[in-house]
Amino acid sequence: MELYLSLSAYGGVPTREALRVLWQAGIRHVELAIGPRPDADAVQAIQDFQQQGMVYRSHHAFVWGERHQTFNLAQPQDWKYFQRMTDWLADLDITAYSVHGGHFPIGTERAQAYANFLGNVHHLHQLCQTRGIVLGVETMYPTLPTSGKQYLLDNAWEVAQFCHDAPQIKIVVDLYQFTLKLHIIEI
Repeated sequence: MELYLSLSAYGGVPTREALRVLWQAGIRHVELAIGPRPDADAVQAIQDFQQQGMVYRSHHAFVWGERHQTFNLAQPQDWKYFQRMTDWLADLDITAYSVHGGHFPIGTERAQAYANFLGNVHHLHQLCQTRGIVLGVETMYPTLPTSGKQYLLDNAWEVAQFCHDAPQIKIVVDLYQFTLKLHIIEI
């Protein structure tokens, strides 16, 4: 069995240190999800441990050097950026990549945000597929009413709709704060 441990739990710890601890513990499968602030050595550390046998997956928060930028799939995208990013993921032999559906400001029509997301995720799926990377989309949890934004895929109906609209894309269920009644969804 392959168990992927996410680096996101390590927060501000330098990537090399986190990978060293995981390597010493015998963990060889890591999901790269280290947040929005890279340390200067992150890319080299990832490559060094890969040469020793570390296998990676990646999550949307993964920082890949100075070229990293945040993105929101509910909005228009810079597809040249995604081409460079998926090329780099393929160079690292990353086999799976997961993203969030995105968010939109309260007051924006949810159907339009979902339509933007669906078009974007189909395009990203094509980029991943041609590079041998399996794409997954992570479910989200409802935001607080004071947040000013809403997440896509934060309810069972929308997750079921996404499974219908994009059955070729995997679902990553966020179990931390999202409660999804799976018996409602027919996949």
